Amino acid sequence: SLTQFGDTGTVPGGTAGEFLQAVTALKISGADSGAVILDMRGNPGGLLDQSIEVARAMLSAGDTVIRTHFREYSENVDVPLFGDSLYRATIDGMANKLKIIVLVDEYTASAAELVTAALKESRPEVVVMGQTTYGKARGQVLVSLPQGALGKITSLALKSPRGIDYNEIGLTPEIAIASNADWLAAAQSQAISMLAKRIVGGISNTRQNAIEINRRMTTPHWRGPRPFFKPLPSSTP
Repeated sequence: SLTQFGDTGTVPGGTAGEFLQAVTALKISGADSGAVILDMRGNPGGLLDQSIEVARAMLSAGDTVIRTHFREYSENVDVPLFGDSLYRATIDGMANKLKIIVLVDEYTASAAELVTAALKESRPEVVVMGQTTYGKARGQVLVSLPQGALGKITSLALKSPRGIDYNEIGLTPEIAIASNADWLAAAQSQAISMLAKRIVGGISNTRQNAIEINRRMTTPHWRGPRPFFKPLPSSTP
C-alpha cells in the first residue's frame, strides 16, 4: 500500500522517485499490460510536490493534476496576497497507459486525495473503489512567532481538475466496498473484468497480469529495498 508522500527513502526523489523506479521495473518485466491496484487506504497525505509528481507519472501531457487557490503574506505589505495556480502534466507519464484501480477509505486524505482526484477526473477509465475519503483539501504553512514559537496558517485550498472543492466532503468512489469485505479480492475481480474486455474469447490469462502496488512503508518513513509491485496469484484456464 502507498501509505504516505514524503521526500525520504532509499531512492532519490522521495516517494515520486520510488514510484517511477517501480514503474520502470514493471515495464522491464513486461507486466505493464495488466491492471494495477493503487492501494491508498489509510494514507493521510504528505508533501504536495511529491503527490503532484506521482500523479503526473500516471497522466498524459496536458492533463490537469490539481487546481490551487493560495494566499501568502509579504513583509513589505500589510495585506495578504492571493492567487491561483493550475498544475498539469507537461509530458506523458511513464504509467499513463496502465489500467489503474484505486482503493480509498475514510482515512485517505490530503495529498492522497489529490492523486485520487487527478486520476478520477483526468483519466475517466480509472476505477476508484472503497469508501468516501476524509475530505482534506487545505494546506498549511508554519510561521515564526515571538519567543521562538511557531504558528500554523491555512494558506492553500485545493480543487479537483474540474474545479470541485471537496474539503470536508471527500471523494466518492465509483464502486463502494463494505468495511467488512475483502477489499483486495474485490479489486482483483474488477481488474480481471477490466482486462477481460481486451481479450477475445475469454479471460484465461488475466489474473496473472493483474498487478498490485505493494509498496511497504514503516512509520514514519519507508525503510529497505522492498518491492513496489507484487503479482497477484495466478490461475490456469
